[in-house]
Amino acid sequence: MAEIIVARARRLAGFSRPQDIFTSRRVARATSDEDKDYVYWTLDPSVTGFEIVVASSNNKAVENVSQDLPSADAIDAEWETYIDSEFKQVPCGFAFRDFAGQIADRRSQDKESGPSNTSSAWALISAVLGNMSNKNRFLWPFKNEFIYKSLRYRPDERASRNSWAKARNDFNTALKKEESIRARKTAQYNLMRSYSDLCNQRSNLSAELKTLNEQLHGMKASRSRYVGQVQSMERQMSDADQAANNAQAAWEQADGICQVHLSYWKAHPLRSFFHSRERQQDELKVRTDLEQARRAKQHFDEQASAVHQRLQSFYGGLEVGDQKLGQCQKQIATLTRQLTALEQQIAEAEQIQWPRPDIGDDHVAWMDQEWSKARTEVYIKALALHQQAVMGASHQFMCNLSLACAVMQSNGFTNDERLVAWQTFFLVIPVVSSSFASISRMFSGIGKEALGWAIVDEAGQALPQAAAGLLQRVKHAVAVGDPMQLQPVDTMPKPMRELLASTHHLQHLGLESENMQALVDYQTPCGLLDETDDHWLGMPLVVHRRCDEPMFSICNDMAYSGRMVRVGPEHQPCAYPSGPHAGDELPVSCWYDVPPNSGETGRTQWRPQEGYELHKRLCGLFQGGIDPTNILVIAPFRAVANQVRDTFADALRQCTGCNSSEANRLASSQAGTVHTSQGREADVVFIVLGSRAGKRGEGSRSWVNGSPNLLNVAVSRAKRRVYVVGNLADWKNGTYTSTIAKDLPVAASTRA
Repeated sequence: MAEIIVARARRLAGFSRPQDIFTSRRVARATSDEDKDYVYWTLDPSVTGFEIVVASSNNKAVENVSQDLPSADAIDAEWETYIDSEFKQVPCGFAFRDFAGQIADRRSQDKESGPSNTSSAWALISAVLGNMSNKNRFLWPFKNEFIYKSLRYRPDERASRNSWAKARNDFNTALKKEESIRARKTAQYNLMRSYSDLCNQRSNLSAELKTLNEQLHGMKASRSRYVGQVQSMERQMSDADQAANNAQAAWEQADGICQVHLSYWKAHPLRSFFHSRERQQDELKVRTDLEQARRAKQHFDEQASAVHQRLQSFYGGLEVGDQKLGQCQKQIATLTRQLTALEQQIAEAEQIQWPRPDIGDDHVAWMDQEWSKARTEVYIKALALHQQAVMGASHQFMCNLSLACAVMQSNGFTNDERLVAWQTFFLVIPVVSSSFASISRMFSGIGKEALGWAIVDEAGQALPQAAAGLLQRVKHAVAVGDPMQLQPVDTMPKPMRELLASTHHLQHLGLESENMQALVDYQTPCGLLDETDDHWLGMPLVVHRRCDEPMFSICNDMAYSGRMVRVGPEHQPCAYPSGPHAGDELPVSCWYDVPPNSGETGRTQWRPQEGYELHKRLCGLFQGGIDPTNILVIAPFRAVANQVRDTFADALRQCTGCNSSEANRLASSQAGTVHTSQGREADVVFIVLGSRAGKRGEGSRSWVNGSPNLLNVAVSRAKRRVYVVGNLADWKNGTYTSTIAKDLPVAASTRA
């Protein structure tokens, strides 16, 4: 609910003025109200779709939700102080808390429980509507106190603009603060969650670096050897070049000598003629020397060329080796940087003080105080922004809410007019509760997916067809329930339900959906399979806060296969406030064994002996100052429930001085069948089992033990003490009552 309200506040914060929420002025005429005209304004679509309807087949359950939300007990004293400090000058109190207190006060007076303090509410969050009596109880103060008094307060234009601007700024500031903390926590969580992967990456990188460094070392050693070979080859090249140069010089010298000799003989032809033999020998020698010099030059040139080619090849190899060496060094540098970054992340992860998942009565461990406080501030500032929107556009809201009151009491309006009226109402009061039976009448004319959210409470006790009318009117739905508690009463045989589902091709919804919770579970992919009865549970809620021991263990073993987790201390003090035992603890939870009298007979499950035992125990509690509203007396059979109601009233009259009317009213509220206790709780619960003694009552006892649901509800109503009244010999071997008998000590009964 808080998330939906904050989401709408984000939309509201986008408007420069509260009046801009409304788009156009129109007039509605109520045809059934003497043709009275109602001026109203249409709403900007961006602020609609956030309406919240809490509904159930169980009137008590939804009323409890709507009454608990605005209760002052619903918030911590720290935030009560914060609100008083931050919003003490706000007219009508923070989030219209003054009016919320008046509503709570009126409900208390109507229920004849005496006046209550109007400060008993912390904010105007919800309204208990649905049937006509609930609507009338709400509408009278809503029209007279809220619409025609609170909304008539109109600050001047400048003050209104300043108040709106401040509310927007405060909300946006709180929102940014929370988002910053959330981003940091998310990053920390992701870092902590990836710690193992980071360590594995570090190990892999270190191994890869080690391999690369070894390769680099080998490459450097190879390069050093290769450079030595190159240097040797360069020396050979130098020697070859020198030899080639020398050969070139020798060849040039021989060629010069040859040319000289040839020139000489050419210049002296007569001498050449007369000394031809000498000339021929001289020419042969010169030409031989020249040829030898030419061959030597050719040889050394070829040798130098070969050495040069080999040297160029070595240079190429050295270049390739240097490139590979450079690549290896770059890889090492890159991996070293990655390893350094990983080391830093791992060090940061090791410094994070992230608690183990642990849920307590007042906290969730991973939600640290800083973040929790920031989220709460966002919610409070969102409510304050809603209030400023209403006060800043008080005239438009006054007109639209007047129309809403008329719509709740009359069908003489168009569908569009009814929708605008309800959407405006939800802008002021975010949550409305109703039973399924009243939905069609209350939201008459509201079309498909016209509203925002439905929250189905006690969904395990709701028939799917009962919720259909509400579900088609909303965009989103959340079902909250327990399939291990009471099943809905369905007059349609199971084969007929399966036939209808098959005929209308609804197999994907689950042919076995006997209740709303099972229907939703069937379509929820996240959950677990209950191995006890092969039943799929969607997103199971396994944390239990209500019951002390032994109630928690009894229910956990009997109905939940031991998967429930209890939070809080195992024992909460439960003492007599007054009387002869003032300050003493109440008797421990136990089984008051009431054996049958000799020849006991009875036509119903009611056993008067159990009534005597109950009367005695109730009187002890009343005389010790225990508030009757903190006691529930429940029975599995209607015949027993009718009698224990009378017993409860009689004990009240005898021990508290209540008059008959008040005693009967309290008895009607606090005593009845297990079905009437669904969704309720009390410090002390009496379970009066009844059933005819011996074999005559086997059928009744088998019905009670047919499933754990009935007994699970009965035992789990008790917060501090559960007292079972019944014949232990008859019940101790039952499929589920045996668990209760095993875990509860037996106390002797008191005979009349």
